[in-house]
Amino acid sequence: MLANGVFRWQGEAWPGTRFDWEIEREQRAARSADDAVLEHAWRTRVTLSLPALGMVNAELLLTGDKLTVRMKASDVGAAHFSGNGTAFVQRLEAAGIQLASFSVRSLDGSDASDAARRGAAKPVPSPLAHLFDAPPEAGGAT
Repeated sequence: MLANGVFRWQGEAWPGTRFDWEIEREQRAARSADDAVLEHAWRTRVTLSLPALGMVNAELLLTGDKLTVRMKASDVGAAHFSGNGTAFVQRLEAAGIQLASFSVRSLDGSDASDAARRGAAKPVPSPLAHLFDAPPEAGGAT
């Protein structure tokens, strides 16, 4: 960790895909009077432009085992992330992380469901799609 407590990196996630990443540790006030200890939270911000989903800005806040996710994306990306939220939650739960909040908005400020109602095109598969796929079912097919 750097002296200011913030890690920043700018570069390419893969050739031609700009990637900006920031991580910082925060001290947060205790949630109740019974809890006198300060909680530590990790905040990360990621900005990248994906070929199939367009611009994506994501902010994740991890406090203990609870994760808050706020995303802004192009209309196509917002519709994709919003439509695959259930699979994302399942992946997090499988990893032992509880989702405290998940919001997806279009970069123009509208809710992702508005983009879906406007008929946003179905995106082509992204290199990050595996993060939103449903986990395989136990036992397999018979």
